[in-house]
Amino acid sequence: MPTELMYGLKPVMPIKRTISSLVVIPWENKMSWEELLMTWIRQFKRRTRDLENARGIMEAARVKNKIRFDKTHRLCPKKIEEGDWILVYDNSLDNQHKTTRKFTRRWFRPYVVTSAN
Repeated sequence: MPTELMYGLKPVMPIKRTISSLVVIPWENKMSWEELLMTWIRQFKRRTRDLENARGIMEAARVKNKIRFDKTHRLCPKKIEEGDWILVYDNSLDNQHKTTRKFTRRWFRPYVVTSAN
């Protein structure tokens, strides 16, 4: 959970406050101060490993989503070269919310590519 990654501790959910569980038991009565400190130290040592693990999982998920997006969306099927005919989209109409926009031309006339980078 993001809260666990941020603070290094599992968050206390509202249901855990109503039902007696290990999370809400007052630890100052059950364990010594040294044991409590050792528990916190173990959690802080584990935190960096957990953050690296979460970063790896998120990176793998993003790569997987990119591959899936590239397979399902056709952005540009081939590289644009000199001599190709292209249409230029008029994006100035994207943020207009007028009823007259409905029938306006969204593309400029066709152009021939003279140089491609």
